[in-house]
Amino acid sequence: MPYLDQNEILKATHGGLDIILSYYPQANNTRNVKKNEFKIRDENTPSARLKQLDDGNWVVTDFGDDSIPRSGIQICMKEEDISYREALVKLAGKYGIGGIDPK
Repeated sequence: MPYLDQNEILKATHGGLDIILSYYPQANNTRNVKKNEFKIRDENTPSARLKQLDDGNWVVTDFGDDSIPRSGIQICMKEEDISYREALVKLAGKYGIGGIDPK
């Protein structure tokens, strides 16, 4: 198995934004607005926030859950209930990175 660098995955996915939007397409409408909150689950008030960090990478913080900012890779891990390595392989395959064959 080839070495997979998380930075290559983030770079190829616009700082992880493509990954985030694949799990939370509703976040797309919040990218360019000041109040950038959206709903991840059925709730009265949106409790998740999309944010671009100074390094250009994107994170989602779900204040209705544990309030931990998560990158696209970490969101994949959480939503798929898989390990870091499994998420790297899954995302590399999905986005054609590192010669990983998508399954």
